[in-house]
Amino acid sequence: MNKLDLKAVSDLTSKNYQSGYNCAEAVLSAFKEILKLNLDVKIATPMGGGIGAAKDLCGAMNGGVIVLGALFGRNNPNEKVDKIYPLAKSFHDKFKDAFGTTCCCEITKGIEWKSAAHKEHCAKVAARTAEILAEVINGAK
Repeated sequence: MNKLDLKAVSDLTSKNYQSGYNCAEAVLSAFKEILKLNLDVKIATPMGGGIGAAKDLCGAMNGGVIVLGALFGRNNPNEKVDKIYPLAKSFHDKFKDAFGTTCCCEITKGIEWKSAAHKEHCAKVAARTAEILAEVINGAK
């Protein structure tokens, strides 16, 4: 797999979010397009807004985990998780380092839900999440 262009992934994710996708869908749809993944974006729909707007685990992060699973996950219980678990943990840790938390309610604290400020803020969060995910994928051996 060729190295992912962080800016291209970030820009496409932001564009997808601004077009109306939720945070999880925006991340997944960008990687689906760039990597030609055979996934329906709808699998990420319930992850938006911190899992169904519960403002729990960030949807952008959830979308990224789906991408990692599509690329490095397993299809049967006899396959090892030696590659996917460290990649998922690395993604988690880098995300947490970038945002200080993985919780949507903390990432969006003080921002009125569904306001223009919310849309702008979460577009940036989704774009940065896509960059982090691309870095993790680029570093995968």
